[in-house]
Amino acid sequence: MGQNCINQERIEELMIQKQLGTVMKHIEGCIACRLRLEACIEEGQMLKDALFHAQPDEDFTAQVMAGILSTDSASIEEQQISEDGENYRGWFRRKLRIRWPLVTAAGLLLVLLSMSFAQPTIANWIKSLFSTTDTVDVSLLHSENLGIHHFANIKVSDKGYTLEIKEVVVDTARALIAYRLTDPSGKVVNDMFDRDLIAFTDANGKSLGARVTGNDFLPELKDTGYVNSGYRIAKISFVNTPETDTIHMNGKIDHIGHASDKPRFNDLLHGDWSFSMEIDITLARKKMQVIPLHDAKYTSPDGTQIEATKLIYHASAYQIEFQTKISLAAVRPSDPIHLNDYHQLGFYLEDQHGNMIGRVNYAANDKDEDYRSSLDNVYCRNDNKDSSDLITCIYTMYNIRDNVPDPARIVVKNYNLPVHSSESVTVNMKQLSSHPVIWKAHGDELTVMKVDGFEDSRPYVKLGKGTSLKLIVSGVFRNNFEDDQWVATDETGQVYSLYISHSGSSNYKNVEDDRMTHTLDNYSFALVDGMQHIPKQLTLTRKVTDKLFTGLEWSILLPARTQED
Repeated sequence: MGQNCINQERIEELMIQKQLGTVMKHIEGCIACRLRLEACIEEGQMLKDALFHAQPDEDFTAQVMAGILSTDSASIEEQQISEDGENYRGWFRRKLRIRWPLVTAAGLLLVLLSMSFAQPTIANWIKSLFSTTDTVDVSLLHSENLGIHHFANIKVSDKGYTLEIKEVVVDTARALIAYRLTDPSGKVVNDMFDRDLIAFTDANGKSLGARVTGNDFLPELKDTGYVNSGYRIAKISFVNTPETDTIHMNGKIDHIGHASDKPRFNDLLHGDWSFSMEIDITLARKKMQVIPLHDAKYTSPDGTQIEATKLIYHASAYQIEFQTKISLAAVRPSDPIHLNDYHQLGFYLEDQHGNMIGRVNYAANDKDEDYRSSLDNVYCRNDNKDSSDLITCIYTMYNIRDNVPDPARIVVKNYNLPVHSSESVTVNMKQLSSHPVIWKAHGDELTVMKVDGFEDSRPYVKLGKGTSLKLIVSGVFRNNFEDDQWVATDETGQVYSLYISHSGSSNYKNVEDDRMTHTLDNYSFALVDGMQHIPKQLTLTRKVTDKLFTGLEWSILLPARTQED
C-alpha cells in the first residue's frame, strides 16, 4: 500500500462522517484505493441486505441513479493488484472495468443510504429487543419479506405542532405504527397524541375494530447502543378480519393533549392533524389460514365448560380461540368488570418432545423455556346463546407460523373467573396503629396497618368522589387480585367502595399448584371512596374474588397446518 493510500477502515469512517470528498482526489488517481472504496460499497450493501429491510423512497433512489447514469464515463484498464502489505478477499481480487463516476456516485448513494439507516425504524426496534431478556417479537423481523411493512412518511402540522407517521407494519390481525409528535420548539411530546383516534377500515367500509393494545419506545441505533429516538410504536389489534386486499388507515385527529380541571395538567389543544393512508394487504391475506379445532372440550369440577374452537394463522401472528360457558357460581359479565380481564386461560405450547414453546398466564419454572411464542393481546366478547353465558376469547400470539412446532400441543393449566364472596374483617380505628388487622381468605392475605390522612380518589377510581380516607396496607395474594371488588362499611351501616392499590411484585420462585404470588409493596394503600372522616370502626368485605382455578392438566393436539401457496 502506498504511503498516501487510505485503508478500508478509514474509508468507512470518512463515509459515515460524510467527509469522503476530502480524499476523492487521491482515490480517483489510485486504483488500490478505488478498489477499497468499491469493497466498502459492496460490503455495505451486503450488510444492508442482511440486517435491514427498510428502503428509502423509490423516487429518491431513482433520482440519484438517474444522475449517476447520465454522467459521462471513463474506462479504467484492467489491472492486477499486488498483495504487498495487504491481504484482499478472494472476491475483492478481480479484473476490473468500471465507470468511475458510477463508483463515486454510488459512494454518495451509500452514504445517503447509511443516513437512512440511522433513522429509527421498526426493524431497529425489533433488533433492540434482542439485547434484553424479554420475549422478542421475531415475526416482525420478517415483515419486509412477508410484504406487511410499508413506509408512510406522513407529516401533518397545525398550531405549530407536527405529527409524523413514519412507517407501519400491517397484516390481517394487527398493526404497528411508528409515530412522533413535536411542539413548536421541536420538543417531542408524544404523550399528547391520542392513538385511539386512529381507525382502520377495509375497502367495503367495514370497521376492523382497531384497539390500541400497547405503546413502546422506538430506540435508535447509535455507536454506543440503542438510545431513545423520539419515535414511538403504537400497537393496534383488529377485532374484525379485513375482507378486502386493501385497507384504509384514517386518523381523525382534531385535538391533542388532555383536558383536566387542574390548569397545570390541562394541555388540550384543538386543531387538525388528520391523515389517511391506503395499505395493500394482498400478501398478508394470502398467508391467513383458519383451522377448525374439533372435540377439544373440557369441563371443570365447578361446572365451567371450556372449548378450543379454532386456530388462525396470520402473516405476523397466530390466534387461538376458546369459548367458555361459565358456571352458576361465577359473577355474570354484566357486572362492572372489564371483559378482557373477566376470564382468561393459563396455558403453554409444547412440541412433540415436550419442550415448552412460550406461555400465556402461566408461571413456569423452566429456565430453558423457548420464548418463540408469547401473548400479544387477548380480546373477549360475551355471546348469549340459548340463555347461557358464553365467553369467547381470542389470544393473539406474535410469531410467524414457521416458529410454531408441527405437530404442537396446547396444555391448559388454569383459568380465572370472578366469583361471589363475602369474607370480611372489622377494624377498630382507634386501636389500629398499635394493633394491625389481618384479613385472610382463599389463600389471600391483607393487613390493614394504619390511617394515613385523606387523599383525592379521582386519579385512582373511575368516577371517584374526591377526598377519601386513606389506609396503609400490605398483603400477599395468590388469586388474580386486580379485579377483586371490595366495600367498606362504617358503624352506621353506610357502605363505601374500597380501592386497593395494585403496586407490588409477582413472585415466580415458589409457584405451587400453578399459582403466582403477588406481594404488595411498602407504598400500597387503600382508599375508602368518599369517606371524609375517621369512623369508630370499619368493616372491610371482599364482595367479588377474581379466583384462579388450577390443576386442569388439559391438553389439545393441534392439527397439522397445510402448506402455503
